[in-house]
Amino acid sequence: MSDDYIVKDIDLADFGRKELDIAETEMPGLMALRAEYGEAKPLKGARIVGSLHMTIQTAVLIETLVDLGADVRWASCNIFSTQDHAAAAIAAGGTPVFAIKGQTLTEHWDYLDRSFMFPEGANLILDDGGDATLYVLLGARVEAGETGLIEVPTSEEEEAIFAQIKKRMAASPGWFTKTREDIMGVSEETTTGVHRLYDLHKKGQLPFPAINVNDSVTKSKFDNKYGCKESLVDGIRRATDTMMAGKVAVVMGYGDVGKGSAASLAGAGARVIVTEVDPICALQAAMDGFQVTTLEDVVATADIFVTTTGNKDVIRIEHMREMKDMAIVGNIGHFDNEIQVANLKNHKWTNIKEQVDMIEMPNGHRLILLSEGSFTQCEPDSDSWEVQGSELRIDPEAAVGSGRNVRLYIKGVPVFYTPYISFPVGKARKSGFLFPEFGASDDGGLDISMPYYLNLAPNYDATLSPRYIHSRGSMLEGQLRHLSEKFVTELNLGYLGNDEGGDDKDKRGQLQALLDQGAITQEEFDTKLRPFAGRDRWLLNVDQRGGIGERWYSQLDYTQVSDIDYFRDLELASLDINSTTHLRKMGLAGYRTEHWDAGVKLEEFQTIVLDLEEPYRQLPRLHLDGRYRIGQWEMALKHEYVRFDHRDNFHDTAAEVPRDRRLLGERVRLDYSLDWNQEWVWGFFKPSAGVKSLAYQLDSEALRPDVDDAPALTVPQASLDAGLYFEREGSAFGFDYLQTFEPRLFYFYSDFESHEDLFDLTATGRDIDFDTSELTFTFDGLFRDTRFSGGDRIDDANQLTIGLTTRFSDETGIERLRLSLGQIHYFAERRVALTDTFSPSQISDADPLLDVFNNALSSNNLRASTAAAQQIARLTDATRTESELAGRVSGQLADHWRYGLDASWDNNNGKVSRGSASLRYFDDKARIFNIGYRFSRMAPQLIDLDANALITENEIIERTIDQVDIGFIWPIAGNWNLIGRSNHDFTNDRELETLIGLEYNDCCYQLRLVGRRWLDNELINTVEDFDLEYDEGIFLEFQLKGLGGVGNKISDILKDGIVNFTRREQLQR
Repeated sequence: MSDDYIVKDIDLADFGRKELDIAETEMPGLMALRAEYGEAKPLKGARIVGSLHMTIQTAVLIETLVDLGADVRWASCNIFSTQDHAAAAIAAGGTPVFAIKGQTLTEHWDYLDRSFMFPEGANLILDDGGDATLYVLLGARVEAGETGLIEVPTSEEEEAIFAQIKKRMAASPGWFTKTREDIMGVSEETTTGVHRLYDLHKKGQLPFPAINVNDSVTKSKFDNKYGCKESLVDGIRRATDTMMAGKVAVVMGYGDVGKGSAASLAGAGARVIVTEVDPICALQAAMDGFQVTTLEDVVATADIFVTTTGNKDVIRIEHMREMKDMAIVGNIGHFDNEIQVANLKNHKWTNIKEQVDMIEMPNGHRLILLSEGSFTQCEPDSDSWEVQGSELRIDPEAAVGSGRNVRLYIKGVPVFYTPYISFPVGKARKSGFLFPEFGASDDGGLDISMPYYLNLAPNYDATLSPRYIHSRGSMLEGQLRHLSEKFVTELNLGYLGNDEGGDDKDKRGQLQALLDQGAITQEEFDTKLRPFAGRDRWLLNVDQRGGIGERWYSQLDYTQVSDIDYFRDLELASLDINSTTHLRKMGLAGYRTEHWDAGVKLEEFQTIVLDLEEPYRQLPRLHLDGRYRIGQWEMALKHEYVRFDHRDNFHDTAAEVPRDRRLLGERVRLDYSLDWNQEWVWGFFKPSAGVKSLAYQLDSEALRPDVDDAPALTVPQASLDAGLYFEREGSAFGFDYLQTFEPRLFYFYSDFESHEDLFDLTATGRDIDFDTSELTFTFDGLFRDTRFSGGDRIDDANQLTIGLTTRFSDETGIERLRLSLGQIHYFAERRVALTDTFSPSQISDADPLLDVFNNALSSNNLRASTAAAQQIARLTDATRTESELAGRVSGQLADHWRYGLDASWDNNNGKVSRGSASLRYFDDKARIFNIGYRFSRMAPQLIDLDANALITENEIIERTIDQVDIGFIWPIAGNWNLIGRSNHDFTNDRELETLIGLEYNDCCYQLRLVGRRWLDNELINTVEDFDLEYDEGIFLEFQLKGLGGVGNKISDILKDGIVNFTRREQLQR
């Protein structure tokens, strides 16, 4: 048996096989096909991707396809419909299947992707709902350049599919396009999927034949009608044990599904009433002998309600309030759409069994809702945790507990007391206190907060967290979340009044030494030790995304804090926060049509590092981007207008020094291109021609009198991107493999246009550089048409990139090894630069300058020799005839091991310039092991540290990045796991972060206790060890499953520091 499958439990295969044997007798058509065509194998060569409900009946279909000669890989089209024993039976039979009942959306799209991984590629799709077809066609459009299609997800499902497309594109560039070309046809089972196909055909975006199975007589007249006739009554009986004879049942809708449902209920002895808005269907119901009326006429008297329409809001909240006690409500169709379940969330819920809940209405009546529900708690004889109190009340219907003189016992030991508490019970969102959060650090001391959760409505909630930090005082934190039909909003607030200043013992020792030496006064000592003492400190964060499901879109991302050290002092900052330099304040809105995208953005930043300039404010940025595709031709029209503004800070205060004003002004940029994109199974050919234009209108206040306040330039460009695909089969070490060889050429030409009007425009030598920087050279950069980010430079280029890639995939389609190597060959110097350090003529004749700088390297003047080394590096990059050699190695060693290596080699000095390597393990038992390494060679920097309160001398800082990062969560005994992370900087021989802890996880509760030591300084990336401060802390995270949780700071730290931690959390839910 192959291990190429993902099922809940392979041991269920025997049970599934028994049901399969029974089902075969109920599917004579498929069995007749096997008998008649089994030997001929008419489907030989067919490689079928199946995206259909993974049930016992589907399993019979899968085995029929295999018997007829097809190769089949299967994934479920629905996250809830899988019968795990059916999936196990198919997997045990050797057919790859990827389906688990209750799988997440992320897993759903990952499993669908796996179903395509034939060694030779898929050539047929058997679809139900259109997911498989959508995946291939959307991915191919993105590969063709329509990257905006997956940039702004508007729903949770779009987030999952967009992430999976990006993941597959990164792992296998060109895969979607090749797969689209290989697909010979698709069959579609559902109305929704058929509508998708008709829409694609209308737009000219359906590249292969499609069979409409949904409208076939067998499907619409037999399966819909008679399938429901068999399954409906069986499902109600299994859920409720209700005898339906004599009951009044209302069937909403009398299409094919409604007809089958009405017949099913009538056959069980119920008196059936039909509601139907279509007059023809209503007439059919009447002629079949059923009473036809409106829901409002029978809602108060009927016993059973079944929706069959597939529409929205068929049973609304006002209907359910009128229903009789113990009425049964269910559906065959789109549950969340047909019944307003969301409006019941504030009512009392009691879970009866899986997919059956009882809901108490305000009038005391109860409804039986056939849905999905679950409740997790400890076994009755377990002493893992227990709540005791003098007046303890647990209301399972309301999912709320309350009590006086309450004690919490863990393993029989009292660990917490409160005179009164109200808390949520179980997984339902209920208002009440959560258990307190605990932490301790050497700066703030003991840190305790008591969160209170407010379930305000089904679509919004809030959490208020009073917090006490021993060395700083009391503060309040809060979070408000809101979800509407069009917007998702999250608001976070924090306020600490009259900060007591903290107690940084490391800083105290350094300052005491300076005080003893007389270098600082007592007043300076107190000010530097507690710089925020007596001040109010606060945080405001708003994150909102709008336009869900609409052509218009909006986003608000606003963060502001009272001071630069708020996160480091009060948020137990991760290394990511420690290295953050600017906080974003941004709002955007836009509108998309089929060919155009127009929008406006406002953006500014708050800088939270001393002596670092704030980025420019964009007030506003307007864009109008068009894209037209006719056959293989594609035209892109990009227009951008930005007004750049800035708070004018004067860094030089001496009267004789000119004030250093920043440039302000407006920028207009136009980028036009026309591509011809021709793709075949064996390769691709994409010539492109375009023009880029740049124009400014600068404010005259800061300009020198002799400069042009409206510089402009226009540059024509052309490129040719072409590649070939070669394949061969082979075997090694007992394994069969498919090897591809993919040579690629990319030629890029961009005319040289002098940028001299953009340099040295103020009295202090300011250049136009509003938002631009040089991109880091990587393998991906070999095929870019620019070496700059931002919009203030237009490249000059005459270059050819040669790239080679080979891949080795096993028989399941998993890529075990990918090797890529490439280099750019330059036919001219790069005279356009970010600064005007060198003129174009100096770059063209660089030897004299290089001689001068080489002589300066041996100077006794530290500043001169350091500057010379930097200038040599810049000039060499501009004049070299070949780029660094860039390479990439990646793949999957085994089912759970992945590895990657990216590096670039500088053949001028024979050294590695930069690189990264990783080895990662993650499995379905939630075990994690990661080791990563990164290296980036950078010239040393001479900095003046006078601005640092503790240092008063110039130092050379080694800027080379040379770091290793190891992280793991691994079981050690029973339910105990060891958590660890170590991030070490070899350049300065120092630990950036060390973390070690324990996790206990079982059905009753989860406990994490972690000790952590980390660098706590805004100069973390530049300053050597003796200038840095370490912080230390012990943190507790505790969750009683079924009784709320305590603490999330450890989760936040692990999410930032350990790769796959978020996936692990999702797996364990």
